[in-house]
Amino acid sequence: MDNSHISTEYSSQFSSHLLHVLKDVCSSIVGSAACVYSGQPFDTVKVRMQVNSGQYSSAIQCFKTTFAKEGITAFWRGSAPAFTGALLENAAAFGTNGVLKRIIVQRNMDTNSYYMPFLTGGFTGFCSSFVLCPCDVVKCRAQVLNMSSSGLSGQHTIQKVVGDLLRTKGPRGLYTGMSAQLLRDVPFYASFFGSYEVLCRLLRKASQGQWSDPAIYLLAGGVAGQIGWLCSIVPDSIKSRIQTRDEGFGIAKTAQEIYRKRGLRGFFVGLEVAIVRAFPANAALFVGYELTKELFEATLLGAK
Repeated sequence: MDNSHISTEYSSQFSSHLLHVLKDVCSSIVGSAACVYSGQPFDTVKVRMQVNSGQYSSAIQCFKTTFAKEGITAFWRGSAPAFTGALLENAAAFGTNGVLKRIIVQRNMDTNSYYMPFLTGGFTGFCSSFVLCPCDVVKCRAQVLNMSSSGLSGQHTIQKVVGDLLRTKGPRGLYTGMSAQLLRDVPFYASFFGSYEVLCRLLRKASQGQWSDPAIYLLAGGVAGQIGWLCSIVPDSIKSRIQTRDEGFGIAKTAQEIYRKRGLRGFFVGLEVAIVRAFPANAALFVGYELTKELFEATLLGAK
């Protein structure tokens, strides 16, 4: 009787945990779609400037040149792997972050501390980078297809890009620049989730209930995205170069090359585009995620 009771209790706890993870994953799908398609044109400009920084004097010139030579659809080139990557990345990121936050609550740890969201965010970034790296490699290569110095020519499809990688490098080619991916994603997610949680708390306190939840999600999410990119633009510049070239350059050699050609400014190429993109893309991400999560809780979990 006792064993049956214990078994039933564990089964109930497992079902509850599974529902919460499912809620986080499903909510992240809606947020991913809103994030990718609102921010993809900015991301394409950023990557092109990072890979061939000397070719463009500004983000506006990069935009005009790309539009004149390749048309408006060029700005959404690579959106398929970007969306796939965002689905996988955000499912892993929000799922992992949600699990970590629930563990903190269950173990009666200090949920009101300002440092805890940054720690859980950093661990989230470590986990999600293994999911994101293959999609980032394909996305970055697709975004620079028509650039003569990229080593790729013609109107390649995503399948062609993947095929080229697998043929020349094997499955390991999909994890090109994995170390640089980790170097970017850990500080990004630490500052991203950490600042979002802190900003939500501060905004709720400052507004004294006068701001709606969607308004808080929008502002906190947009600013958190900008903070995340400020903290990770340098490793992102290195990562973009490594993942779009066929030579096996490492982090140190790529960083030296950037510094030799462009100086310190070379590490911050595309920063203005990343910052401009970060607000609408991540505001859309968090609004989509939070509202879907609330709907999920109200309809399936019976939380409301």
